Amino acid sequence: MANDTCAALAGQWAGSNSGYAAVFTEQIEKTGDNILWSNFLVDAPIVYSLMERRLLYFLTLQVKHRFTEKNLGVPDSWKELYFQMTDADLGQIGGKTRILQTYEALSKIGEKFVPIRISNKNGKTINGKVHWVDAFFYNSDTETYEVRVSPEIMPYLINLTKSFTTFNAKTAMLLTSKFGQKFYELCSQFSTDYQHIDKQGRRYKKNVIPIDIENFRRIFNLEDVIDPRTKKIITKGKYRNFNDIRRRVIEPSLTELYDLYIAGRSNVWFDYMLEKTGRKITRIYLFIYNHEHPKEDSIQPWAEGDKPLCPFEEVNFPVEVKKVKGSSIVEELKDCSIEQLQVFVETVLNRYLKPSETQYCIRYTKTQKHNLHDAFMQILQVVRDKEQQSKFSSGTAAYKRKSILQFALNENLKEFGWNIPAPKSQNTIQMNFQTVI
Repeated sequence: MANDTCAALAGQWAGSNSGYAAVFTEQIEKTGDNILWSNFLVDAPIVYSLMERRLLYFLTLQVKHRFTEKNLGVPDSWKELYFQMTDADLGQIGGKTRILQTYEALSKIGEKFVPIRISNKNGKTINGKVHWVDAFFYNSDTETYEVRVSPEIMPYLINLTKSFTTFNAKTAMLLTSKFGQKFYELCSQFSTDYQHIDKQGRRYKKNVIPIDIENFRRIFNLEDVIDPRTKKIITKGKYRNFNDIRRRVIEPSLTELYDLYIAGRSNVWFDYMLEKTGRKITRIYLFIYNHEHPKEDSIQPWAEGDKPLCPFEEVNFPVEVKKVKGSSIVEELKDCSIEQLQVFVETVLNRYLKPSETQYCIRYTKTQKHNLHDAFMQILQVVRDKEQQSKFSSGTAAYKRKSILQFALNENLKEFGWNIPAPKSQNTIQMNFQTVI
């Protein structure tokens, strides 16, 4: 795969489409190879085509050169932020045989809004829309184009002291779809030491990003766009069936970024896992990898039969566990609060159970008339006892799940005078993980 990828990339750089690399090479020599965007722009829905987004990358480098290096970052000067371009420039960006298509893309940028969010002086969020380009002229006499970058977009391109994303211009220009561009931007945003902690206090592994499907649809512009004032549908959503999203949006982007990574053209790629509620996909987990944070055990994307991806940090039990009839004593945990123990129990159970099953166990435990602190300690103990069995440690994921639900929690807890009955139906279990490739 790597050899084929390298050959294909070489063709992109040396063939008919290599022209756009030339202008970027020139710009990168002036500005450096990195583009900086506010996270607001990275998180904003896709409203631009592949070619339009390449033009935005070009304009960003121009802004970087003119304002960063020439120190013109004064709001008063933003009103005169004109850039002059020629057909040669357009040919370098979009390809020499696609000058007219690139021109059309450039003109359409001025017709589209990008949604943004700002905070007022009271800290309240205000939703708005701005143009990247607010003026566009073609001088038929000189055969040149004049483009003026909107002053409203400038705060998201310069003076970025926090909440910004850095990504490589060369890599961005190699991508062949708007979805691949967006995935690359998102991967770049979370490819450092970012670590997500959810509302339940569960700590995710570094560079694991949970995205609710509603938010995923918004970011990738797959949902219905509704005017907040009139409630009318402006544009209809795409790919109602999630299998279409997987086939048309996720998988091609994963493959492209992975191939570029293997070919040494990208520093990031991603793998993913899906979460279901009933039969409905409700969340996607992105596992972001780079050279500093590579995928453990394997460099290949997940495939059927591989060890399931785990989004949560591994939690190690204390080495010494003491068992007392009617209570549980784990020396390292005995002073933890009930809230801390609950998070610990959830993390441990999520190793083996579906998230809905974990939550069922937590809810059931809380309904029992016993010391909740001891109850959580007892759960940790019976799970630990099960983990120490050689048959359990060598068993399949399905076997481990059954052992925890039907034996550790249902039978072994009876030694402490109570138990958690195994769920009997899918009505009880509302959510499960599914790893999809």
